[in-house]
Amino acid sequence: MRAPLSWIRDFTPVDAPVDEIVGALNQVGLEVDAVEAPGAEVLGVRAAKILEVLPHPDADRLQLADVDFGDGQTRVVCGAPNIYAGMVAPFAPAGATLPGPFVLERRKIRGQVSDGMLCSPKELGLGDDHSGILELDPTTALGTDVREILGLDDVIFELAITPNRPDAMCIVGVARELAAHFRLPLTVPDPAPVREGPNLTVPVGQQSSRGIELAFGVRPVKSLRIQGNLSLVRAQYDNFTESVGGVAVSRAGNRSTNTPGRVANLWVDYAFLPDWNAGFDARAVSSVYGNTANTVSAPGYTIFGASLSRKLNKVTITARVKNLTDKVYADNITSTPMFYLGAPRTFEVAVLANF
Repeated sequence: MRAPLSWIRDFTPVDAPVDEIVGALNQVGLEVDAVEAPGAEVLGVRAAKILEVLPHPDADRLQLADVDFGDGQTRVVCGAPNIYAGMVAPFAPAGATLPGPFVLERRKIRGQVSDGMLCSPKELGLGDDHSGILELDPTTALGTDVREILGLDDVIFELAITPNRPDAMCIVGVARELAAHFRLPLTVPDPAPVREGPNLTVPVGQQSSRGIELAFGVRPVKSLRIQGNLSLVRAQYDNFTESVGGVAVSRAGNRSTNTPGRVANLWVDYAFLPDWNAGFDARAVSSVYGNTANTVSAPGYTIFGASLSRKLNKVTITARVKNLTDKVYADNITSTPMFYLGAPRTFEVAVLANF
C-alpha cells in the first residue's frame, strides 16, 4: 500500500524526520518496503506564463516562447505543439535540475538562444507523457516552485500490510498508528451525507469513547532506557438499535466492536557496548467483541519482541524478532465469527544508511 506523507498529515500533524517515521511504522508492525521522494531531483523549476509564441526562423517544428517567471522574463526554444500565449507552465531556467539528474544550461538551439526549457510531465518525472508541455492552473502565482504546486515535495511510503491488519489498510489507519506512537492528536472528519437521491445516507445511532493514557519513561543508567504506556478505553454504543429477526433490539451500553478496553506497551533499550544496542518489547491487549451484541469475542493476548543493532559509521544494522514466542492470537474478529490471526514469529533485518 502506498501512503503519501501529505495524506497522513491530513489526519495527524506528524513532523518527525522521515527516518524516524520509517522506524515508527516498522515498530508498530506496518513494514516499510520502500520510501519514494518523487520530486527529490526537481529543483529550481517555477511556474511561468507564456507571453508570446513566435515561429523559429530556422526550424519548422520549433517555436520561440517569451515567458514571465515572476521576477523576470526570458525566451526559450520549445518543440511542443500545445503551447500558446497566456498558458501557465513549468519553466526550468538555466541552473535548474531535472530527474536524471541533469542541470540545465543556457544554450543555442538551431541558432536561437534558449534560457532553459518548458517541461512536459515526463521531464518532471510524472510519467511517460512527453506529447506536450504540462499546463498548470492559470491562476497559479508566477514564480511558485512546482514542487509545491504538484506535490513533488511529498514522501511516499510503500507499506507491506499483512492480512491480519485490515485496520491499517487505509490512510486513516496508518495515521492512527503514527499518532499513537508520537502521541499526537488524530482528527478524522465526519463524512458529509448525501442529502437526496438514491444514494441517501443517514447516520443511525451514536457511540462514544472515553479513556485515559498513562505513559512513563525512565533512564536508571545512561545505557538503559525503559518506556511504556497503558491505555484504558471505554468505548460503547450510546444509542444504537438493530433489527434481529424483525425485532428492534437496543445495543446501548455494549462495547464497540474490535475495541480493546486495555492496551499496554513496554520498550526496553540497552546499549551494552559502544555502537551495540539490544531491545525488548512487550504488548498486551485485552479481549475484544466481534459483534454489537457482545456475544462473539476474541481473547486478549500478550506478545513479545527483541532486537539487536550495530552502528558502523553511518550505517546501522538491526535484526528483529517479532512475536518472539510464536503466539497464536486473533488480531481482529468479525461477527460471523471469523478470526484474523496476528503475524507469527517473524525475523527481519533492516539496514539504515545516512548520507
